[in-house]
Amino acid sequence: MQIVAAYAQLKNQVGTWTNLSDPILHTHLGMLVFVAAAVLLRKPFRSPIPLLAVTLIEALNECLDRINHGSWRWPNTLSDVAFTLFWPVLICLLARTRKLRTA
Repeated sequence: MQIVAAYAQLKNQVGTWTNLSDPILHTHLGMLVFVAAAVLLRKPFRSPIPLLAVTLIEALNECLDRINHGSWRWPNTLSDVAFTLFWPVLICLLARTRKLRTA
């Protein structure tokens, strides 16, 4: 439980330090994980692997939030998932339909 509490505290500190709202942080971190996974794993954006990485990390984040809060907070959870996955999903779909050129 100490790890969960430390993680929650770290998230709060990042929000305070950056002065960004939770939805904006989810958007930026979702994109960061998506791009980092594509680069580090040498996968194109059209590959499902970078999108899977974002999805898994977001799922872990929401599970840790659930443990920290003691119950699911569905409106917040669904909002977090939507903000985190929106741009990675859109980029992946555009790359798969060849509407987005990637290296």
